[in-house]
Amino acid sequence: MTRKELISDTLAYFEQQGFSKTIDAISEYSPNADLYYRKIGGSRYIVINHFNKKRRFDLQGFDCWLSEYSTESEIGKKSALKIDSIVLSFRLDQDQTLLESHFS
Repeated sequence: MTRKELISDTLAYFEQQGFSKTIDAISEYSPNADLYYRKIGGSRYIVINHFNKKRRFDLQGFDCWLSEYSTESEIGKKSALKIDSIVLSFRLDQDQTLLESHFS
C-alpha cells in the first residue's frame, strides 16, 4: 500500500466511524491541521490531527489524542482541559484496534 493510499484510507475510515472535522485554529495539536474528533463519553474526545496535510504524502501523518473539552465547539478553538496521547504517528493498518478500544 502506498503512503497516498494509506492517507486516503485513513480519512475514509474517520468518515465511516462518524468523526467530525474542524481546523486547529490555535495550533494546539499542529498548526492549521485538520482535526478529526469523536466524543467517547462525558467531556472526553478522541482527537486526531492530520499533520503536514499540504505537503507530500510521505510527510503527512496523524497523531491520536484523548482530550477533554467543556464543549465540542471548543475543539480547535480553545485549549483542551486535558490532553493525553494515545498514539503518535497513527497508522490505521497498525493502530485501528487500539483506537477502537476507546469507542463506547
